[in-house]
Amino acid sequence: KSLLSKLKRSESSLRSFSAAELVVDALASAGPETGVGRLEAMIHLLQHSSHSLAAELAQARAFMQPEEKKAESFTYDPRFLVFEYMSGFMLRKRQVELIKAFASDAATGTSRVEQLIMGQGKTA
Repeated sequence: KSLLSKLKRSESSLRSFSAAELVVDALASAGPETGVGRLEAMIHLLQHSSHSLAAELAQARAFMQPEEKKAESFTYDPRFLVFEYMSGFMLRKRQVELIKAFASDAATGTSRVEQLIMGQGKTA
């Protein structure tokens, strides 16, 4: 595996660890003297932190494609990995599809225009 891939995985692990720390801190701050309003706020924080942790752990790289002949091997364009590392954003599937379509059309000299609709993966 490339160094950049390992660095990106480490970064993702650190974000997961931070999300897990929020969950643990929320649980640790509850005590028998905690009021009802504070408990409700803690439950909300715990739910949000747990959801963030689960989402972070379950994220898959949209630009990684499994190789047909090797079950545990993947192919990818390293420029996507560099972008994710440098920007701190994770590319979504639709974003990768658009980039590939633009690159393919640019290589053949074809013009392309796309309209992006709200909520359709413009921001990572």
